[in-house]
Amino acid sequence: VFEAQYTPGTDSQLVSIAAEVELLDADGLFFPGSLKDASRFAGNLSREQRKRLPLLGLGTWDNPRELRKSQSILNGAMFVSPFDVNSERDVVKRFLEAYSRKFGSEPDFLAAQGFDAATLAIAARRQALAMSVPYEEALRNIDIYDGLTGTITVSPSGEIERNFEVLELASGKRERVEIPKQIEAVTPSYIMRGDDLVDNTRDSNAREPY
Repeated sequence: VFEAQYTPGTDSQLVSIAAEVELLDADGLFFPGSLKDASRFAGNLSREQRKRLPLLGLGTWDNPRELRKSQSILNGAMFVSPFDVNSERDVVKRFLEAYSRKFGSEPDFLAAQGFDAATLAIAARRQALAMSVPYEEALRNIDIYDGLTGTITVSPSGEIERNFEVLELASGKRERVEIPKQIEAVTPSYIMRGDDLVDNTRDSNAREPY
């Protein structure tokens, strides 16, 4: 019902757009800009409109330090999280503990993404050997993987698709938005074996780990 453009960092344009947004009757507003610009924009909206119209943002908004600076203005905002280190999911907690024990630091998105990618690649390789099929076919046979960086599926064409977690800023806290899953996903189980972090997942059909 509404679309507008602005030049990043141009406050006058944000003020003008905010005045138009005040008249909107919509369920949400996607703001594909920086967290700083989003805060400036929301600051020009009335308190009533901020309550009615949640801002939907980017993965770059998942910055706890920056969010604390704008927690009142951006209360109710929702955004994707490439890797939520504060997640209550047991699999994430175990990964954080194992990674920190091995490397002496907290993992970031790249570490989690790398682990998910390696886990999928190894699973496909094992299935390829066990079933005597090409690696590409084994990879496409992986239905769904509930990884550290979101739910990952492999399309028939071999493309990797991922649904990131969605977080909401509520009363100064980043809370996970529960989205019902249509398909039960395999969740990895991580253990320490010696000094190595390994995936210990097995499914009920004794297939290779995802």
